Amino acid sequence: MNKMVKELNKTSVWLIVICLVLFLLLGRFVGLKVKYKAKYEQYVEYSDYLQENIAEEKRLHKMTREYAEHLKEKLDELNAEVEEFKMIEERLRQGVDQSEAYKLLQKREAVAKPIVLDFLGLRSPSIPKNDDELWERGRKIYGWLSDNYAYQGDKSVQFGPSMVSMQFFSPDELLADDNARGGDCDDYAMLFAGLMLASGVPSGNVRVVAGPVDGDGWHAWNEVRLSSGWVRVDPVCSQELEIIGFMGLSWGVSGARYPKSPSAVECFGKYDSRVRFNDEAYSKY
Repeated sequence: MNKMVKELNKTSVWLIVICLVLFLLLGRFVGLKVKYKAKYEQYVEYSDYLQENIAEEKRLHKMTREYAEHLKEKLDELNAEVEEFKMIEERLRQGVDQSEAYKLLQKREAVAKPIVLDFLGLRSPSIPKNDDELWERGRKIYGWLSDNYAYQGDKSVQFGPSMVSMQFFSPDELLADDNARGGDCDDYAMLFAGLMLASGVPSGNVRVVAGPVDGDGWHAWNEVRLSSGWVRVDPVCSQELEIIGFMGLSWGVSGARYPKSPSAVECFGKYDSRVRFNDEAYSKY
């Protein structure tokens, strides 16, 4: 009996010990669970925070990219305006500075070329084969100017809010529309040379010349190069230059016919060449 009590007591002690250990383990487990649950919640909260920050960064990045694209568009617009102002400045210089006017002769493809090819009956620009063809080409262009171009004073062109008076215009500009088909000696000379070039005449066979006439004011005319040398052609002489108009009567400088055989076409007594240029270069004498 005593032996059984002792065995029972021994078993009870072990049970108590085991229960205590289990209790301690359970408490430890519960503590760890609470601890790691709190940490997990912190991690979840931190993850949400990171996600929000990532979303905000993406939003800011998108805004920055859109703003950068907007700034680039504005910069491109400003650059385009700067280039446009440069072109306007260059165009004004060409129209005012005689040494830059030769560049305007290069602008003849859009308007002048189709017109001259049409009235000459050419499908495409062609180089005259000899002096006779070159002189005849000039005669037809001279006649066309006589019938289709009127003499008038200097023209002005509008750049922005301002009207600017310019001396020189390109062949395309001079034939841009019916209202533009009129000009002074500079315009006639630019147009005669431009139409000759647009029809296929080489640059070395026609040029614009300027200088005093009859020892007085400046004038502009052309010269055509034949095998015998340069021959003067003054396209203004295709018109009668009206000086005085009164009661239906007018007095002016008589025009000049363009002869079939090469000889000077002029309506002033003395021409003094000071400036010469074609579509490639300018020279001053």
